[in-house]
Amino acid sequence: STETKAHYPLSLIDAMRFPKQSSDVFSSTRTRKYQKPIIFLLTVTALCAILAILSPTSITSSVRRQLELFEPTMAMVMSPVPPIPTWTLPNGLKYPIVAANTASLSAAQTEAMVLKSLSLGITNIDVHLGGTERDGVAAVLRRIPRDRIFLVTKIDKPPNDMTDPEAAAQLVRDTVAKEWPLLGVETVDVLLLKDSASCAVMQAQWAVLEALLSEGKTRALGTYNYCRFSIDCLLETATTPPALNYIMRHVGMGPDATDLVRYGESKGIRTVAYGTLGEPVALEELLTDPTLLQIAEGHGRSVEEVALQWNVQSGFAISNRPSADYAPDNKPDMMVCHGPDGDCEAALIGMRRIGTWELSRAEMTRLDGVRLEEWSQSPTYYSSLGCANSFGVVAHPTESSCGIVDTEWCGNLSFLDSVR
Repeated sequence: STETKAHYPLSLIDAMRFPKQSSDVFSSTRTRKYQKPIIFLLTVTALCAILAILSPTSITSSVRRQLELFEPTMAMVMSPVPPIPTWTLPNGLKYPIVAANTASLSAAQTEAMVLKSLSLGITNIDVHLGGTERDGVAAVLRRIPRDRIFLVTKIDKPPNDMTDPEAAAQLVRDTVAKEWPLLGVETVDVLLLKDSASCAVMQAQWAVLEALLSEGKTRALGTYNYCRFSIDCLLETATTPPALNYIMRHVGMGPDATDLVRYGESKGIRTVAYGTLGEPVALEELLTDPTLLQIAEGHGRSVEEVALQWNVQSGFAISNRPSADYAPDNKPDMMVCHGPDGDCEAALIGMRRIGTWELSRAEMTRLDGVRLEEWSQSPTYYSSLGCANSFGVVAHPTESSCGIVDTEWCGNLSFLDSVR
């Protein structure tokens, strides 16, 4: 179930059917309301078609991206696709449950991917601060109104040797003072706090986040990779509990093996799943799992889409890497977007299809029962040493599976010569 009702927009044919009598589907008033936008969209479409016919090679990547700004409206008119559902957070903020995660993309590819996301109606963008991802999102924000993006970002973990709570609190203040101007924003929609092995440090940093919420620097607060220890620590002193906790969840881990989801939600904290294909690479064992492959074939979907649908249909929001080609050994960028313009189109289209099809109860049960054996994957995989089985203490793969597995979200890299 979702809290946002699906509204199906007018089809192009219906919108152009001018009323002649009172029994017509639309009144003349409503028709006049849609005439100008539809004429404008038809004009843009016609111009694009003429350009493509006369000189298909002359349409540069830049021009295509500019035209993509019109695609959300055109797509909704031409194809009645339900909007992405939202959750209502405790303070009333509407949270879109499908997010495109920019993790490890170059600035150019972040920009291309975000523009493609927006063109498809995916407005929730999850970005890391302090590098190329931020620069790519900032480039997009210079071109479009701020309210076109639902912006989620996170405060990084303090250094392991930072045990002074006041120093850790100041680190948060300094990060926001530096990064918000570089992003070109006065506020973000959700600000997440990564954990620390020190409870006192987490409590001090959370108090700063609460102050930022009061100051309007963020509209909601959440946590990232918080295990039970971290949640309990935070709730001891928090006046505003986190609305969301981002953890890893993928087929092969079981529905809630560590009971973390149930525990967090018993405290009023909803769960957002990242790592739908595994971390820090899309796992070969997952991409080639016989159960996933069989279900994907039966629905005419990719394995990646089935993995996404399992999470969403289980009741989770997702923050998803829009590619299967990511790995620590990928150089120079740890994640690579595929598509004609390096914009992750295939993955983003799969993400946008969420909610337009469903897995059967029997299929969900089969996916719940899948277990992957090769790599240990904790829900709080990127946590500090305060949580069990974190990334820093367990063995993990480092090479992309895209050199091994033929899967939809791995693709041709020829576009990279023009991007870099």
